[in-house]
This record gives sequence, structure tokens and C-alpha cells, in this order.
Amino acid sequence: TQWPGGSVRETYEQAWLSHGPVAAPDVETAAQTVETFVRFLRSTGRLSHGSGEAKLLAKEARQGASYVQEHGGDRAATAGVLWRIPQQFAGPGGGAHDVSSSSGGADSANMQKRT
Repeated sequence: TQWPGGSVRETYEQAWLSHGPVAAPDVETAAQTVETFVRFLRSTGRLSHGSGEAKLLAKEARQGASYVQEHGGDRAATAGVLWRIPQQFAGPGGGAHDVSSSSGGADSANMQKRT
């Protein structure tokens, strides 16, 4: 498993808003969870070389969770954004899912993940 610097914040800011639960995460719980998980992966040899340090990734989780709290309440306002899913979360055949529309509207077809 590889979690380079920037990947945790990107996961919160992009994947959570487009595919995650509607409720925003608690900032401190998110940071503690990421830090504990990364330390576990590192101590068991499951964290790939090139991954960020646990403290750095926890800081990113704080920033990303804060962003979700600020912007996650109105999914209609974020529907016109091109969501780039980090490669470790991308399904078969892709890493980008375009949910934008020419009108900028937030109809249900635009909100669904395209595979």
C-alpha cells in the first residue's frame, strides 16, 4: 500500500465529496485514524517505500476533513467539478470520472460515478 504525500488530502477533498457518505467526518477523528492506520501499515511492513510519514498524512487528513466540513454540505454546488480519483481507488479502466454537465446542474445522472 502506498500513501504518498498529498494522497490523503486529495482523497478527502475529491473522493469523499463525490463518492463518500453525505455526513462530513470529524476532523480530529479523521487525523487520528489516518495516523494510527499509517503507523500500523509501516510497523507491519505493509506500507510501500515512498509513502508519507504518519504525522504528515494525519495533517493532510485534518486539512481534507476540514475542507469536507466546509464544502460537503451542498453537493449540488460541487456537482460541476471534474473529480480525479487517486489511482489506488480507481476502478477498472480509469482514474478520472467526469460528473460535470454543460449547464452546471446537479441532476442525479451527473452525481453518479461513471465506470
